[in-house]
Amino acid sequence: MTKKYENNPLSHLDDAQLTKLLQDTGMPFDDIKQEKIIRNIKKKQRPTNKNKRYKKILMGIAAAAILIPTSAFAANKIWEVTTKKDGFLTTLFVQNEAEDTAYYRVDATYVPKELTAIPQTQNMKYWRKETRDGGFSLALIKPEKNQKLTVPNAVDMVKSTSGQHDVYTVKRQGNGSSYDTVSYLMLPEENRILQIMFDHTVNKVQQEKIIAGLRLEKVTAQKATPVTPLNQNEDKAKESYTPLQENQKTIYHENEAFQASFGDKKDALKIQVKENASQKQLPDYAKRAYIGQVEEFAKAGLIDKAGNLGTYEGSSYQRGDGVKTIDQLLAKQKIQPQYREMTITITNQTAKKVKDLYFAPQLQLMNKVKAGYQFDEATYLQPFDHDGEPVFISEHGEGKSYYNIGNLAAHEMKKVTIGYIVINPAKKAEFLQFNLTGTGSMDLNNSAFTWVLLDE
Repeated sequence: MTKKYENNPLSHLDDAQLTKLLQDTGMPFDDIKQEKIIRNIKKKQRPTNKNKRYKKILMGIAAAAILIPTSAFAANKIWEVTTKKDGFLTTLFVQNEAEDTAYYRVDATYVPKELTAIPQTQNMKYWRKETRDGGFSLALIKPEKNQKLTVPNAVDMVKSTSGQHDVYTVKRQGNGSSYDTVSYLMLPEENRILQIMFDHTVNKVQQEKIIAGLRLEKVTAQKATPVTPLNQNEDKAKESYTPLQENQKTIYHENEAFQASFGDKKDALKIQVKENASQKQLPDYAKRAYIGQVEEFAKAGLIDKAGNLGTYEGSSYQRGDGVKTIDQLLAKQKIQPQYREMTITITNQTAKKVKDLYFAPQLQLMNKVKAGYQFDEATYLQPFDHDGEPVFISEHGEGKSYYNIGNLAAHEMKKVTIGYIVINPAKKAEFLQFNLTGTGSMDLNNSAFTWVLLDE
């Protein structure tokens, strides 16, 4: 007489395969309370034979049918992750055959009390609200059938588990970012991967709790967390900026007026730049609305009540390629930030009103190279590298519209005072870069860019 349990597909597995099944479900044979499993099987399916193989098959049935979802069991059969380390580049290869059209929302059920969600990120990024830094960020990945995930600047990789799921955690060094840990939580049941990037201030215990508290909820497309698109050309060499040619016609000097397009209005504006001051003190610090790096310096205690900028010890790093080399410390040096302020005259040259003029030229530091100028892409400073964004605009809007200096009536001329924090321990050429059309380009000679070379 054929025993009923033998009709189950698990009966065709040999003893070693049965053992592996139980291990893969997180329940090694020797650790399972056999009596509890037996009580969960219908009486008519209980075999009378008590040998070890019968019990293994019985437990395998229970594990597949009761203790874990059938979909998870199926997914585990087609989900495989392998890792490779090449120098300082760690690569995860995910092979799967799953296809789905489901949508999911990510929920972080545990967040350290000192962290809060950043607005407009759908609870995918968390920081210390008071200092606007630290924390962690999430990304939902829907892997391709042969997905590759690369992590440069990797110095260590550890595989662990969170519940029934594998976690691959990579430690990084350098790269100019405080996010030095990246973890991948594998979710084969949903055919998803959660990437979690941790700032160095989030300790290991907190990291483990955050990962353990992550959940995916099946929802409609309208409520779903967006899937993060992955760069399929991860092996492609990083692009570099094309140097600004010294004889480029888009380079001007202080007090030299130039024409600028605004949106689709060609040569609508005439602009002239005059530098006012370079000093260690922020003017009217208690009264003005300073933003950006001024806030960061203040939180670090590097600005006193009078607005004086303090010196600090900075570290200069040689940037590695993230594969064969990682970032190396070059030197530690005393850095004295400067406040640089300009008056910019803007004239509407048309007979029509210019509405909602968003105006935030960047102050760029560049190295003098053969027949031109180039960004220093080989080194960087920590902390407080130069970012080029204005920290003060006299004619500013409020909130998100801070860079909006308002309207310009027909033929109206307006003077705007703009200030910058300059972190320039090595002497570099200083430019104001104007881009009023919103064009993005790696070619610094692009006609959308206008450059004003500031006097030394």
